[in-house]
Amino acid sequence: MRHFWDWDDLFSYVKFLSILVLLIGLVTYLLVDHYLYIEILGFVSALTESMLGMPQLLRNYNKKSTTGMSVEMVVMWLSGDLFKTIYFILRHAPAQFIACGSIQVTIDILILFQVFGYRRSIATYSKLLPKTT
Repeated sequence: MRHFWDWDDLFSYVKFLSILVLLIGLVTYLLVDHYLYIEILGFVSALTESMLGMPQLLRNYNKKSTTGMSVEMVVMWLSGDLFKTIYFILRHAPAQFIACGSIQVTIDILILFQVFGYRRSIATYSKLLPKTT
């Protein structure tokens, strides 16, 4: 399980995704009239989307760096997710949409804190290094 995403070749990955899509498609076709299944499927879908920023957050944390990330990009993520979440709230969308939007906004804010925090710590660290001439 630990090496599940370590694909040896593109074909294995495409084959896995094809089987997964066919399996979920078949189950959805058979259970399309079951309210609980459709609600769970929708929630899993929204939750998956809400976690898209998590690998970046974890990568930044593990490397203690956000090198290459722009503040503007993170602010655009945050503004898009904020507008979407506010829209869900104003339209009285189901709770799972508001919850998942809130997760996205939280992850975006944490990444933004990382961008500023790691840049500041790098600047502080570089001041402590001896000057070379």
